[in-house]
Amino acid sequence: MVLTFNSLDKIAYPAYPLPDSNWSTHDGLVFLGTELLDDRNMPGDTLGIRRIQTTYPSMFRLTKGVMGPVGILKQSTRCFIDSNGALFIYEKTKMLNLKYLKIDRVVQKDVASLVYVKGHRNPFTVPRPPEPRNGMGRSFASSQSTVDAL
Repeated sequence: MVLTFNSLDKIAYPAYPLPDSNWSTHDGLVFLGTELLDDRNMPGDTLGIRRIQTTYPSMFRLTKGVMGPVGILKQSTRCFIDSNGALFIYEKTKMLNLKYLKIDRVVQKDVASLVYVKGHRNPFTVPRPPEPRNGMGRSFASSQSTVDAL
């Protein structure tokens, strides 16, 4: 299945990036190359429950989970499997120009940071503060960081 930005709400997160689309299905077993991705013969609604129950010897390691649509956009790979076991290819459909704005101040909170930029009254919420650059801190922020490549 091929998904675009408008259909990202159909994904059950977390989704897991795959190196390629070389997957195949045989008798309820989903393989990536020669390693098992999902055993649909096992009871359970989610990929994780079915993977824990399977006895197949060679399983593909799903090491990096993507927790939302922004994570899908930021990945370099296009192939994914979601938490329900649905395989999909994300296809970028739109490119936008970025506008960089001067950072005015950063207010750190418990689980996120508020980044105030010049020219905007309301702050941007980011999961962590901007990374320091050469000990000086970051001085510019993108106003469209989550929609750079739809």
